[in-house]
Amino acid sequence: MTAQQTATSPRLRADTIRVSVILAATLLALVPLFVVESLPLHDYPSHLARMYVLLQAGHDEVLNRYYEIHWALMPNLAMDILVPPLARAIGSVELAGKLFVALTMLLLSSGTMFLHAAIHRRVSLWPLLSVVLLYNGILWFGFLNFLFSLGLFLWAFGIFVRTQDWPVMSRVPLCAILCVILFVAHLFGFALFLVAVAGWSFGRMWVRDLTFRGVVREGLLVLPATLLCLSLFLFATPTSSVASETSWSDLRRPWHYIAKLQATLFAVDFNDSLTLVAALLVASIVVLGFVAGWVRLDRRMVPVLGLLSLCFAAMPMMVSSSYFAYHRMPIVLAFVSVTALDWTVRAPARALAAILFAFIVLRVEEVSVQWRQLDNDFAPIRSAMRTLPKGTRLTTAMAAPPGLPAPALLHVPSHIVLDADGFYPGVFSFPGQQPINFTPAYAELGGHIGSRSIFHRFPLNFDSYGPQFDPFVPTLLAQFDVLLTFQDSYLTLPQGLVLLKASGPWKLYRLAH
Repeated sequence: MTAQQTATSPRLRADTIRVSVILAATLLALVPLFVVESLPLHDYPSHLARMYVLLQAGHDEVLNRYYEIHWALMPNLAMDILVPPLARAIGSVELAGKLFVALTMLLLSSGTMFLHAAIHRRVSLWPLLSVVLLYNGILWFGFLNFLFSLGLFLWAFGIFVRTQDWPVMSRVPLCAILCVILFVAHLFGFALFLVAVAGWSFGRMWVRDLTFRGVVREGLLVLPATLLCLSLFLFATPTSSVASETSWSDLRRPWHYIAKLQATLFAVDFNDSLTLVAALLVASIVVLGFVAGWVRLDRRMVPVLGLLSLCFAAMPMMVSSSYFAYHRMPIVLAFVSVTALDWTVRAPARALAAILFAFIVLRVEEVSVQWRQLDNDFAPIRSAMRTLPKGTRLTTAMAAPPGLPAPALLHVPSHIVLDADGFYPGVFSFPGQQPINFTPAYAELGGHIGSRSIFHRFPLNFDSYGPQFDPFVPTLLAQFDVLLTFQDSYLTLPQGLVLLKASGPWKLYRLAH
């Protein structure tokens, strides 16, 4: 054995152990996904309903009454491309949906680890911080295509950094492939990649690792792919038709920037009791590390973080009809910041890694308990839904009185699509964003999103309505077969309802016509 092999072997073993620890922590973090029947992530049930419609591919005559499939090139197709074929292969759209969420979380943690190794040229336990960040407010809201593209972006940027010494003719097609994959998965991931490439190039120039000519050359690497994706967006995707639905006027209002401070809390809040502990733990490790000299920041990443921060400051609330645009940036900054930092000493690194792993175990147990409770409340309602006639049309009435915690409720009724080939007006079918639409016969009814189909307004703040508020619109209510309510003791229900099932705060009624 040569001296080089002797030196490499212990390092390889140490790197393997570090990678194994991070992957083990990530796999542990996936446990809550598989201990419940229905994932309580805000938008997830509606996404899953769309997957079920796509899986049927127009062959279900009952579903064909309500939904049409219109495939087109859209920069928001990660879940739509992957889940239906996976569901067909394993025989379950619900399991396929969970596997997609699991893959998303794996991409985020492994992508952070890979990019961190590409930047620092070594494998470290520092990316274990990314596993603590997996349960965040963006996941709780169910922005899955965005999070999937964020994981892809971390991998793509890592590949760009790792191949920076390759010949130009090899990197141009590689960058083109990465850009197209990111573009199709979600527009956000593609934009993040372009910003990061620009920041990294200027960062290398800042540390005198690259000349200005080199920065221009790096920009030219991604120029063909950028022009291609921009042309596709403008001329080949229906998404360009809603590009004007961007709330640029927000940027002229001072409160908009105050709201961005709240967006940072939104990004880390998973609506569980350990959210604040998780945020404080990560922040404490970073601050303590800097003060004690245990942590260093790679200077080449400073422009990357700076440009991403400018994007956060300049981003409006709604971009191309997608809400909560700027709310997504803090979690991007969190994951990218983890890749920019690293330990400088070993002993505290191992101790703090042990603390992080122990916290991940606690958080997994906390999330699992919370999700099981929500699932236990709703499981009997889903069982009742499965006994309803095929094609049942369902609408909802929900109240969130002061002091009552509001779990991810609005899209839960979308399960009627899976359980009874049913109709629910809250299923995501926005033109230019999803490949399904309501049929002409149900387009008008489907235009009333979610609970607003029978509400004048959705009562998130019950105080503004009072106990005598009657939310029902009879002419709309008459077009449905069943009514699903949440906390209906706070509502004045119409006459003639027949209770089918009650469980926890949920009640399922048959409507009398």
